[in-house]
Amino acid sequence: MLDRIRWWNNQNHHGRKSNHQLIHVSELERVSRVGSGAGGTVYKVIHRPTGKLYALKVIYGNHDESVRRQICREIEILRDVDNPNVVKCHDMFDHNGEIEVLLEFMDRGSLEGQKIPREQDLADLARQTLRGLAYLHSRRIVHRDIKPSNLLIDTRNQVKIADFGVSRILEQTMDPCNSSVGTIAYMSPERINTDLNQGQYDGYAGDIWSLGVSILEFYLGRFPFAVGRQGDWASLMCAICMSQPPEAPPTASREFRDFIACCLQREPRRRWTASRLLHHPFIAQNNIAGNNQGLVFFLSLVGIIPLAERLGYATEQLAFFTGPTVGGLLNATFGNATEMIISIYALKIGMIRVVQQSLLGSILSNMLLVLGCAFFTGGIIHSEKVQVFNKAAAIVNSGLLLMAVMGLMFPAVLHFTHSEVHFGKSELSLSRFSSCIMLVAYASYLYFQLRSQNNLYSPVDEEVDNNDDSEEEEVPELTQWEAIGWLAILTGWVSILSGYLVDAIQGASDSLNMPVAFISVILLPIVGNAAEHASAIMFAMKDKLDITLGVAIGSSTQISMFVIPFCVVVGWIMGKPMDLNFQLFETATLFITVLVVAFMLQEGTSNYFKGLMLILCYLIVAASFFVHVDPSNADDN
Repeated sequence: MLDRIRWWNNQNHHGRKSNHQLIHVSELERVSRVGSGAGGTVYKVIHRPTGKLYALKVIYGNHDESVRRQICREIEILRDVDNPNVVKCHDMFDHNGEIEVLLEFMDRGSLEGQKIPREQDLADLARQTLRGLAYLHSRRIVHRDIKPSNLLIDTRNQVKIADFGVSRILEQTMDPCNSSVGTIAYMSPERINTDLNQGQYDGYAGDIWSLGVSILEFYLGRFPFAVGRQGDWASLMCAICMSQPPEAPPTASREFRDFIACCLQREPRRRWTASRLLHHPFIAQNNIAGNNQGLVFFLSLVGIIPLAERLGYATEQLAFFTGPTVGGLLNATFGNATEMIISIYALKIGMIRVVQQSLLGSILSNMLLVLGCAFFTGGIIHSEKVQVFNKAAAIVNSGLLLMAVMGLMFPAVLHFTHSEVHFGKSELSLSRFSSCIMLVAYASYLYFQLRSQNNLYSPVDEEVDNNDDSEEEEVPELTQWEAIGWLAILTGWVSILSGYLVDAIQGASDSLNMPVAFISVILLPIVGNAAEHASAIMFAMKDKLDITLGVAIGSSTQISMFVIPFCVVVGWIMGKPMDLNFQLFETATLFITVLVVAFMLQEGTSNYFKGLMLILCYLIVAASFFVHVDPSNADDN
């Protein structure tokens, strides 16, 4: 049968170019079972030659020749479907008498059993599902099995419709009454009792009914009919065909109640189409709120900038009382408080890739953009001299950054070489063990820096002419406790605005047509590092490069050796699979960046040209992430 399928595909692709790469069933390795039901079992599989993850749906039953011909006709329909809200079907096999369908892998699974009380979240879910349905209906494809278990979601909160076309194959291999009670629960009345519509069944209207039942179930947290969804099929059919269509409760908004009513009309011709429902007030009004997220993102971005400048000023004032080493450490700590709050918030809601990418972006931004701007500005202001800094301290920080790269590299290499003892588990265990080691190393570094070898971190001797009265000694403008108070207040406000910033990422990505990875790695860290950026430049202009290094490189060291492993441990406590596998592209970018900065720091001097080179390197990194597609949504999460 596999040869027959291949022959059919070759005939249909003859004379036109196809970008689809055929996958042989022998190249697939089953990793784990995702779920199973009366119709079949879904497995998480890995394609050994490429390392990509897929979902393999194995359909039960013996298939006669007519079913085989139907499969051949379905292949081209399913594989040509290409929509961001429809699960991609990559291939189909007949292996050992079983039909196997190779599908896109959705890492967060289905929405079955989820309760979604917020209408804005429901509107976003309904909007994405309707977009997928409108696309399928425009291609004259009827799903026939819309239900919560066939609505899948990934880590980017992107909802996709699954099992379209597959349900038609199931119908030919199974008894419709005994196949799946859960499927009957979402069938429209006229599909169960053909007498209700003069024996005519409108599959498009049937999909809308199923969608309405599913959305209402998400809102209520239970099956909306009086009879339970897991009851016997006879009771379900009586409830669906003989009772009034369910309604949204009075506590819901008028727009949501009307939306449900438009979906659950007993007469199929009175139900709205998918395209029309996309313009329903419930969808449109909440979509406006989603589009406004781009404005929220921009306003939060602008609002943080002056707060960051004042944060740098308060830290500079505190540095008068603590010395340059502790002052730089405090600046890096207060600057990274925002990243830690954002990361814990994102971890709590399962946005692991946002945590990884924003923390990686903070390291890249500090080492290339912040340090580059500081070197460039300081070199322009003090062009008559060569600015110097403590080379020994810079070398120690470079070694810690390389240790952090090693901690991030081994889980990624272990994953992509498929050399784990237990696939998916060894990588996570190694990440948690390495994170504990990195935390111990960072604690040892703090003791080494502040107590054991603090003389190593004293500023280099500056050549100052004691007879030159033109340069007056600076005095603090704030007292020590005033500076501490302002640091606490400003950090709180920056954290609040950063929360709004993170919440608006997805909406800003949609409205600005910009990849989420670019926003997370480039734009978000620029704002998060605004405090370090402002203070590092101020210190460089005042020829205090040791504090500049403590802010820029010290912040990168603190994120890589403390914040990232701390998030792994917090995720461990929360039960979230946060690991150190930042993907190959991100890990390679970090490794090259650390090498470039280490070479820049080895002489212990700076000038405007070194700063310019670091800034240009950051522009290359930014452009790379703008054209980079994050594989976590389907293939390599």
